[in-house]
Amino acid sequence: MHPMKTLPLTLSALALAAACTTAQAETLTVFAAGTLGKTFTTLARGFEKLHPGVTVQPQFGGSVKMVKQVTVLHQPADIVAVADYSVIPKYMFKGDEGNKPTADWSIGFLGNAITFIYTPKSKGAKEINADNWWKILSEPGVQIGRSNPNTDPSGYQTLQMLDLAGRYYKQPDLEAKVLANSPESNMRDTETDLISALQLGQIDYLAIYRSDAVQHPPRPAPRPRTANFPAVPSFTRSRSQRPPRTPSWPRSSSPTCSDQQGKMSLRPMASFRSSNPTP
Repeated sequence: MHPMKTLPLTLSALALAAACTTAQAETLTVFAAGTLGKTFTTLARGFEKLHPGVTVQPQFGGSVKMVKQVTVLHQPADIVAVADYSVIPKYMFKGDEGNKPTADWSIGFLGNAITFIYTPKSKGAKEINADNWWKILSEPGVQIGRSNPNTDPSGYQTLQMLDLAGRYYKQPDLEAKVLANSPESNMRDTETDLISALQLGQIDYLAIYRSDAVQHPPRPAPRPRTANFPAVPSFTRSRSQRPPRTPSWPRSSSPTCSDQQGKMSLRPMASFRSSNPTP
């Protein structure tokens, strides 16, 4: 699904789920991926207007970190929204680190892609284009920011995207050269925490979801002929609160690569999925 077309579905689905949860509640606690921060904050304020007396308390961070606050730290949450639909079943369906399962259903509600953003002051900003972006990012002295692959889907999806780019451009060392300019000191739990560093010139480029790239001042790198890795955000609620029965959309057996109009993409294994497991 195209992100812009699915945005109304995103907001409606989350609001309906929240309404079921908060019929008798005064506080709705939401743990969500940092990339969903702007949209979910707007949604929260709108939901509060529709439901006087209900306060939405959102907390944003890396998807894996947000999930582990529920599964390992046992912090209560009414809704958990992540940037990679596979995180919820991986950590919440089966139990995490010996703990009991904390969820048994989730809904994937939109697609996304990894890109790079930069400012006019970034090294190579005047030269970068659709054909040489990976060469510019590999040049000595360039500083690249990204999220931690251990705490945030954007982090490991950036690595997957660079791996795909290396295959597409037939450059086996592309990933290693780009990552050489992105040390651990340039990583954060979520990539949105590095936007200010980019604006201040502390880093030159930032790997970020395209949905965030169009919401913030820094410009996105040229899109044609870049490698994009779509992601499917999902949200879930606790095991005790299930939605009414809804259909399930089929999921393909594996990711596939395609070359369309000069760009390579890795299609998500599911563009939308709604399930209602039996108790």
